[in-house]
Amino acid sequence: MYAPVFSPTNPNLTQQQRSFKKVLNGYAESITLSDFQFENQRRTFDSFGYAVDSSVGEDDIPQMEEQKEIDEYLAKKPKAKRPTLENRNALVSARDPESTTLNEEPEDSSSTTLEIKDPYDYQGRSCLHMPQDVGVNLRSEHGPQQCFISKQCIHIYKGHIKAVQNIHYFPVSAHFFLTCSMDSKVKVRFYNERRCIRTYAGHRQAVRDVNFYNTGTEFLSVSYDNMVKYSMRKIPYCVSFNSSEHKQHLFICGMSDKKIFCFDIRSGHVVSGYACSLDFSPDMSYVINGDADGRLINWNWKTTRIFERIKAHDDICIDAKWHWHEKSRVLTAG
Repeated sequence: MYAPVFSPTNPNLTQQQRSFKKVLNGYAESITLSDFQFENQRRTFDSFGYAVDSSVGEDDIPQMEEQKEIDEYLAKKPKAKRPTLENRNALVSARDPESTTLNEEPEDSSSTTLEIKDPYDYQGRSCLHMPQDVGVNLRSEHGPQQCFISKQCIHIYKGHIKAVQNIHYFPVSAHFFLTCSMDSKVKVRFYNERRCIRTYAGHRQAVRDVNFYNTGTEFLSVSYDNMVKYSMRKIPYCVSFNSSEHKQHLFICGMSDKKIFCFDIRSGHVVSGYACSLDFSPDMSYVINGDADGRLINWNWKTTRIFERIKAHDDICIDAKWHWHEKSRVLTAG
């Protein structure tokens, strides 16, 4: 194969360069090899950078330490840009020697502030007591027989420094109500006296929804910090207690992943844009809701026509609630 050709040759070429070539750029030699052996050697070369050299005799094949070769190859591979769990744990442990895990629950920093000087009246009754001097029977189990459209703004409740997300009346009497805001606080306000009773601060991010217990002594709040105060793992969007008297220990949460979870304290609707809530009048003849322009829209339930649009807020009107015992009084949040 390497014998020289008897013809005029270039004296500057070596004997191997002057030899006959079967292909244009090198030497070819036929060999019989099964598909399995060929794929095995090809994948070995692609993965580890080496393969069996058929031109070397069996006695001269170097005895390579396979594990050493693999380790050397893997050491040359570029490391992933995204840190692994072990690397993150090592960084946290180096920063705080007492810390061993990344998923430690934060300490509960919930606090409450009383905003009024007289939480009890002269008879020792708290604000939970239903007032009887407001001109409306708050103990009635039925709402007014006929309702009317609101015409003007009576009062503006101030106190939150960011947008209000939801409002909820006190059960049965509705003589005070809850408000939750993007400033991560929840406030309890008197409906008739128009003053804030107490401020609750416990969430680290914006509060999305609130809901009263049937007796009104407790309430739930859900936030974008993945907490309902009962250890959540998804972002909650809405929450509600079970309406049955014997199942008040159960509540459900609508989650951001389009799932609904039920929780026992003893042991969703997802839309794009603004999720403006709606409400019925006590006589079920009108429907009210807010819009992105800050307007309160009044609808006739039977004719499906819009009765009136009232400019209630400068920005979005996210929620609206009709008073259960008043004929034409509505609360709006924005």
